[in-house]
Amino acid sequence: MEEYADAPHMATEQFEIVDSELVDELPAPQIDFSDDPRGAVNMRARFEVPMDFDHLWTVVTDPDEFTRVFSRTFKGYDDLEVHEDDGAGRRSLEMVREQWFDMKVWRGSVSTHLYLEEDRSEGLIDFRMGRPGFMKVFEGSWQIHQVETPTGVPLSQVALYQTLKPSIPGIVPNKAFFIRQFTKKVTEDMVSDLRAEAARTREAGHKVC
Repeated sequence: MEEYADAPHMATEQFEIVDSELVDELPAPQIDFSDDPRGAVNMRARFEVPMDFDHLWTVVTDPDEFTRVFSRTFKGYDDLEVHEDDGAGRRSLEMVREQWFDMKVWRGSVSTHLYLEEDRSEGLIDFRMGRPGFMKVFEGSWQIHQVETPTGVPLSQVALYQTLKPSIPGIVPNKAFFIRQFTKKVTEDMVSDLRAEAARTREAGHKVC
């Protein structure tokens, strides 16, 4: 995968242990924005999910699970190709991902052609846009790190980075503001969906027991 000199999301994130008391009352995701030299917007989000690494990794890397858990944000995917799979957690994939889009007067779904590089041992997933379409710039990464809590309750910490520049037709004042607001809302929805999935899993486990 090529390197992006101006993309801070390529650096490895350092995490600290979270107090176990926060597991059931997790803080809102920390979402920050900055300007990219290419006229794009950088987003950096950090949040916790009460879910073990294996489950969370599956949700983020399995296209069907990704679509199921994030169904209010993503419509589905198409043209999935696995270019490389070493059988030990490193994969190179290509797909077209369909996302629901609702910003101001534009509503519907948009397609993004993506290349993904997964490294399970590092908990890293890098993604970048292939063919330009609705997005002029779209790249980023997920970093997932499981931490131990004194109570033994599963907890994963996640860092999500995105650099994006959509192609918005017409003259729209403060495009960057709308892009940031839309991206923030989508990210908050995804965090909420992950935490809801964790709650469903935990409840199902309690019923089995």
